[in-house]
Amino acid sequence: MTQSQISNLKSQIGAIDAWASCITPEAAKQWPDSFRHVFNRYRAPIGILEGMSIETMLAEMDEAGVEMSVLSAFVYEGVQVTNDMVAAWVRQYPKKFVGCGTVDPRGKPMKVLDEIKRMVNDLGLIALRLEPYAYGDGVRGLPPTERAYWPVYAKCCELNIPVALQVGHTGPLLPSEAGRPIYLDEVALAFPDLKIIGAHLG
Repeated sequence: MTQSQISNLKSQIGAIDAWASCITPEAAKQWPDSFRHVFNRYRAPIGILEGMSIETMLAEMDEAGVEMSVLSAFVYEGVQVTNDMVAAWVRQYPKKFVGCGTVDPRGKPMKVLDEIKRMVNDLGLIALRLEPYAYGDGVRGLPPTERAYWPVYAKCCELNIPVALQVGHTGPLLPSEAGRPIYLDEVALAFPDLKIIGAHLG
């Protein structure tokens, strides 16, 4: 593809936010101290600290020139943006959002796999987001090579959906070790058909 073709494609599509969550005011009240630390340190926007409505998020997208967002579920301790919430927003604004679900791989395997199947087949979500730093005890995360993930990867292959794993450093007071990009090497070797996105770098 030539540079002019790429530029033309960009002008047709517009900007896409590939890693977005709408933290509602109800969910924002539950932010744990490990997250509030980074919010305070880096002067997080009010929309993160206090939450926002989906309509406010849409207005911010328009102001920033973002045409579409990959809207993701997010569950950590008491902060709950569920797969069902994301699916409802996608149904409400199908030209602005596509949906990405999540699960906790530490759960009972069959329940986890049933939820992945439900979020794709019943809710219409198109990808799975996993955040290895969050699946631990606050000192050690759960690297994506651990066996808890393997049934999840197999189900993603079966359903032909990508899995987005956070890699690299994490801002909250949680361990970054689980985000080493080299871990994805083993995952890719074990699951050659898995569509892997090493996400949220920067």
